Formats: sequence, structure tokens, C-alpha cells
Amino acid sequence: MDSSILLLCKYRSYSLVVKVAEGYQFENLIGSISNKWNGLVSMRLLYYVCDHLNILLENDDDFRNMMDLATAYGARCVEVSVEDGNCTVSSRFEIGESSHSNGNGGVTSSSHSEIVEDPLEKFCPHHETKRLSADWAYLISHIGQEFRGGVKDFWLSLCKYAIEVGFKFKYLKNDQSRVTTECAFKADGCKWFVHAILDKSNRFFLH
Repeated sequence: MDSSILLLCKYRSYSLVVKVAEGYQFENLIGSISNKWNGLVSMRLLYYVCDHLNILLENDDDFRNMMDLATAYGARCVEVSVEDGNCTVSSRFEIGESSHSNGNGGVTSSSHSEIVEDPLEKFCPHHETKRLSADWAYLISHIGQEFRGGVKDFWLSLCKYAIEVGFKFKYLKNDQSRVTTECAFKADGCKWFVHAILDKSNRFFLH
């Protein structure tokens, strides 16, 4: 049985999927992110599991706790938010060496060390602004979730979730008492799906 977990690392409007298996460590994650977005001089990582938001990911202990928490909730995918580290100095990672994969799941560094400074900061110190739609990524979060507005509430939440996360889905069943959807790219191997039904006792929709 595959016990790996997918980390969906999001930086600004871009995403990176990292598959985490046994033996994968925090420094491997930092290496993967810095290789993808090599303009990052420092970074801050936050992750989200079910209803638990904005959990700091700063070291190996945090990384192991994240994996344990995901396992406890049965989550196969964890969203990791990547922010420019200059926003919070106390939780920044300095990337002073160019890192690359050694082909064995580890990360090695080149022999030279160079700190790259962003010249824009000298003239325009700025902070990331949160998009108004950012919270849409958590509208569909866990099994047992209730949508008190019924099927219309579920439809709206599902559409907003898909817009913010950035994927397409198609309906397999879609009526007033049940809704089943799957990823539009199931043929390519995506296993994502959502099923929700009407609770006749209170007219809520349950995911």
C-alpha cells in the first residue's frame, strides 16, 4: 500500500506538487522549492490539514508532525503555502547555496555560496496581499463536512473551491439529493472525487 503524501506547494499564482515518501526530509522539501522558484532568497512555509490552518513548517520536527497529522486525518494531500521570508524574519530560511537533487531523493549543494538580494526592496518594501478568494481553497475540506444551505450551498462551495485551487471537474450525478463529481482528467490518473448527499433530517448536504 502506497503511504506517500502529496504536498501541494503554492507560491503566488503557481503550484508545485511534491511527493513525500519514507525517508523524505525537511531539507529535501526546501531544496525542491528553491529549485522551482530560484528567485526566493528566503521563505516561510505554512501548511493546512483539514480545519487546521496556518501551521508553521520550520524544521524536521515540524515536518514529522505534519506527516503524523496528515496520517491521523487520513489526508493524502496537504497544501503548503510558500511566502517570501522577508515578511517574517523569525521564521525565514536563507538560501545561500544553489541546491539540486542528487537523484536519490536527497539534496546536495554546489561549492559556491552566494546571497542574492532583491534590489526592489531598497526602493519599495512590500508585503504579499491576500486575495479575497484565498479562503475558497478551504470550502471543501474534509469528510463529514456540512453544507447548511443544502445543495445550492454545496454547488457554490465546490465551484469556488475549483476556481481557487485551479482544476476542472465533471458531474457524475447531480440532483437535489446527491452530487458526485470527479476530476476532468481522471483518464490521466487523477483520483480526486467528491460525493455529497442530502440529510433528510435537517436538509443539510453532507460531504
